[in-house]
Amino acid sequence: MSGLTGTWTECLYKNSAIGVVFAGTTEASLTTNATIGPQPILPAGFFTARPQGVGQAIRILARGIASTTTGPPTLGIMVRGSTTPNVITGPVWLGTSSTAATTISITNAYWELDGIVTVSTLGSATNSTIRGFGRMIGGVLASPFMVVAGGGQASPWTVASVDLTIPQYLSVSAVSSSASNSITLEELEVYGIN
Repeated sequence: MSGLTGTWTECLYKNSAIGVVFAGTTEASLTTNATIGPQPILPAGFFTARPQGVGQAIRILARGIASTTTGPPTLGIMVRGSTTPNVITGPVWLGTSSTAATTISITNAYWELDGIVTVSTLGSATNSTIRGFGRMIGGVLASPFMVVAGGGQASPWTVASVDLTIPQYLSVSAVSSSASNSITLEELEVYGIN
């Protein structure tokens, strides 16, 4: 902390156990209460209507391992926000497309999804807009071993009509082109950065 703004990075969430092992071609949650423990929640009013409200941000860091078969297989890892707990139907706040190419025939390769979600417009009810931007890296990905991860999964990486006046439940989900591929979430951390 520089002391200039009086803000600091604060860990808002850290999982207590390893997530579920996913193997399938339909998007599924890696963050279930039965595996990682309670789901990350941004409480109502976390992003406050104040002069510094626009520009407030969180950092999301998800890490795990993945195994692939012959292919070329593809996968996608997404962080979704929702007003309902334990669902993966909300908009993608940070994520890769489902066509990220992976390394063929690899076992327990490291992956990491790291990005910042920033408030672009702060409004009442569903009038807020957020922007997620980051990257997914790791040996599970094909060369150059990195893909862009963003809000809405496409440039300009924004998600409109988000209601930040009520709690937002964050979930990590995955999808793969082959049911023979497996993805496991090992670590999930959420930080308030200002």
